[in-house]
Amino acid sequence: MRDAMAHRGPDGAASYLAGHIALGHRRLKIIDLSDLAAQPMVSDDGDIVVVHNGEIYNFQLLRRELTARGHRFRSQSDTEVILHGYREWGQSCVEHFNGMFAFAVYDRGRGELFLARDRLGIKPLYYRATPESFLFASEIKAFFALPGIAPELNEARLTEQLLYRSIADEQTLFRGINTLRPGHWLKVAANGAIVTQQYWDIAFADPLDAPEERLEEQVLALLLESVELQEISDVPIGVQLSGGVDSGLVTAAMARTGRPQVQSFTVGFAEPAYSELAAARAVSARYHTGHLEIIQQQHDFADALDTITWHHDEPLAHANSAGIYSLCRAAKPLATVLLTGEGADETFAGYHRYEWLRKHAVARRWLAPLAPLLSAKASGRLAALHSALTRSPHDFIALSTARGFTDFAPHLDPVAVGEVIARRAALLAPARGAAPLDQALYYDLKSYLPPILMRQDKMSMAHAVETRVPFLDHRLVELAFRLPTAARLHRGTGKWIIKRIAERYLPKELAWRAKNGFSFPLAPWLRDANGLGSRLDLIVAEGSISRRLLHRPLLETLIAEHRSGRADHAEALWALLALESWKAAFFGRN
Repeated sequence: MRDAMAHRGPDGAASYLAGHIALGHRRLKIIDLSDLAAQPMVSDDGDIVVVHNGEIYNFQLLRRELTARGHRFRSQSDTEVILHGYREWGQSCVEHFNGMFAFAVYDRGRGELFLARDRLGIKPLYYRATPESFLFASEIKAFFALPGIAPELNEARLTEQLLYRSIADEQTLFRGINTLRPGHWLKVAANGAIVTQQYWDIAFADPLDAPEERLEEQVLALLLESVELQEISDVPIGVQLSGGVDSGLVTAAMARTGRPQVQSFTVGFAEPAYSELAAARAVSARYHTGHLEIIQQQHDFADALDTITWHHDEPLAHANSAGIYSLCRAAKPLATVLLTGEGADETFAGYHRYEWLRKHAVARRWLAPLAPLLSAKASGRLAALHSALTRSPHDFIALSTARGFTDFAPHLDPVAVGEVIARRAALLAPARGAAPLDQALYYDLKSYLPPILMRQDKMSMAHAVETRVPFLDHRLVELAFRLPTAARLHRGTGKWIIKRIAERYLPKELAWRAKNGFSFPLAPWLRDANGLGSRLDLIVAEGSISRRLLHRPLLETLIAEHRSGRADHAEALWALLALESWKAAFFGRN
C-alpha cells in the first residue's frame, strides 16, 4: 500500500510494524530535510506513533507553547508537533492546528488509532473498515495493492456521479471505501469500535457591522498572514498563476513578504480563445516573477488521460485537471511547493450561480402565488418556471451544481434523481436560518469544494509537488462567512471585497474582469476524430457504464450532434467519457 503511492513521496519510505498495527509512509521532504523528521515518527517512550500528510503551518508557534509545557523536541518538523500535541491535548489537538493535513496517531497505551483530516478537506484520507481489518491511505489505489482487495463499483451512487460528477458524503464510487469527511476525526478503539466526530464547522452569526474599508483591511491582513504562513518551506516554492484575480493576489502577497524572486507557472493553450497567458504575463511583469508558460496540447491530454485518471482515483470531474497535472510536471524541477488561488470562489462568492440563486430567492418570494396557476404538465419555459417556484430553496441550491441535470435527469430513474437531490439538499441543515448567500456558499463548502481540492492534491502529488491554498486558511473562511452579503455579492458582481483589494495590487482591468474560470477547449477537441474525439466510442461500447444508465440511441445522438457541430454537448460527453476512462483505468475495458 505504501509503495503504491511512491509518486507522492519519492524522498524516502519507512514502516512501523507492531503486532496487528502497520503504519507506512512515503516521504516528500519539505520542512526539516534531515532524517530526524522521517516518518513514521515514534515518541521517545514508544507510546505514540504518527504518520502525516500535509503541513501544520503554525507549528513553530505550537512548538514554543509545547516546549514551555515541558515537551522536548528532536527535530524541526511540523510532524513532531502533531506527536507532542496529541500527547498534550489528546483528540482536541486538531483544534490547535492551522494547516492542511491528514494524519494518523497510534496510541499504544490505549490501543487506539486516531485519524484526523483538516477542516476544509485539502488533504485526502480514505479508509476501508471490515470485521477483519481497518485500512487507511491517502489514495484509493493503495487499497488494491493488498491481496484479496479488488475494486468494486458502487452502483448505488452512479446517478449522483453522473448528475454532479462527484459524491457529496463519505462514500466513494468504489464500494466499501469511504473518505473521512473534512473537519472530522475518526477513532478506532482497541476492541475495533469506530467513532467519528466533527470538530469544526461554520458557526453562523450576525454579519460584522463595520465600514467596507475596515472589512477590506481585515480580509487583506488575514490573507497576507495566511500567505506568509504558507510560504514556510525548506525547499523551493512558487505559485500557480492562472491569470485570474485570486492567484494574482497570492502572487502579489508573496512579493510583499520580501521573498527573493517568486517563480510563477501558467498553463495556456494554442487556441487563443481559451488561453489566459496574457493576463498571467501582466501579473508576472508587475511583480518580476520568474515565469514559465506551459502550453497544453490536445495530443498530450489524450495520450495522458489514462494516467491522469489513475492518479485522480475517481472520474475526472473537470477536464482542466490535466492543466494542473502538466503545470506541476513542468514545475517540479524548479519548485516542490506551489501556492494557488483555489478556494476564493467558494468562500467569497465568485461564481455566477450565486447571483442566479439570489434572483431565484427574490422571484420565489414574489411569484410563488402563481405556481398553482401553472400546470405541472407545462412545457418549455413555463415548465421551468413551475419547477423553480415549487422547489424548495434548498433543492434549488442543491441543483445549482448539478451540471448534468438538463442532459441526463429526464432519462434517469426519477426516484433515484429525487433521492440524490434530497440527500444533497440535506447538507444545508446546519445553515437553516442563515442568509441565502451563506446557505449557497455553505453548500459549496460541503459538496463542490472537496472534489476541487482533490483535483489539486492528486494532480500535483502525481509529480511530488505540494500545492497550498492560502484562501482556505480556516480563519479567513470564518471571516468570509461573517461579511455582509453586499461585501461579497454586490449588484451582481461576485467577490466584491476581493476585487476591491485586488485593485490595489493588480492591473484594474484584471481585478474587475468577469469570472472566466479555467477554460478548456473541450468542445473543439471532442470534435476531433483523430484526437480526444476518437475516445467517444468508449461511451457506446458494449459493457460501458454509460449504457447501464442511458439508452444507446441517446448516447449516439449526443455524439453525432456534437461531432457535426449542430450542438455543443461537450460538458455532457466529458462527464460520460470521464466515467468510461475511470472504468478502463480500474476495471478494464470489458
